[in-house]
Amino acid sequence: MSRQSGSRQKSLMGPMAILSVAPLAMFWLVPAGARVLARDPTAWRWLLVSAGILLIVSGACSCYYNAATADLTERVSEGIAGTVNGLMSTILRGSQGIGALAAGAIAQVLNAGMAVALIGSLGVLLTGACAVKWRRSQRVPPVRSTAEA
Repeated sequence: MSRQSGSRQKSLMGPMAILSVAPLAMFWLVPAGARVLARDPTAWRWLLVSAGILLIVSGACSCYYNAATADLTERVSEGIAGTVNGLMSTILRGSQGIGALAAGAIAQVLNAGMAVALIGSLGVLLTGACAVKWRRSQRVPPVRSTAEA
């Protein structure tokens, strides 16, 4: 996303955030993959490649985070920009840990694929709501310009 112009980069943040978790929701297809494996034991390669592609797409779409950080820094006053960025980083790291713990607990009850699918689906819902809220906030002008940053 760093090669995009500022306004285009900002317009892509919401969709990229949703796309960073949407591939994880595709793990709902794990039972279908198990049925394919039951019929053709050599199909595991294709299932592994498919899961890998979904994870790569999810990771690649996570590039929205840098643009979101820059936009947030631009929108707060200079005196609290460091504090806001630190808080944002702390929330991100904490929520990743909580998500991993939740996925592990779910995997103990169901299986790993279903845990990833459930967390991914929840991520799509929460990220979609945040993307809509963020889009509405774009009408508010930034506190300082990028020339001051």
